[in-house]
Amino acid sequence: MAPVSIPKIFMAGGAVGFTYYLVMRKYWFPNPYKTQGVDNIEQRYTAAGGTPTHQPATGTPTGTQSLESRQQTPSMPTSEEFRTK
Repeated sequence: MAPVSIPKIFMAGGAVGFTYYLVMRKYWFPNPYKTQGVDNIEQRYTAAGGTPTHQPATGTPTGTQSLESRQQTPSMPTSEEFRTK
């Protein structure tokens, strides 16, 4: 077996160190845009059935805690323009 050379040891150490950095950077450098307001909005998204980054696919009436979507009780458009088409 060939002896392990110094450059290979440094390369392996660098790879281990870089992997450690990639795993730990979210703890060392938290997101500066994650403010209290952003946290409140994410909580509202999840209360409405979405995820912290995406709203639900179907809308819910504004200001309610109900998860019943508008598509479960559809209503027709009331304007004459839509009725004639």
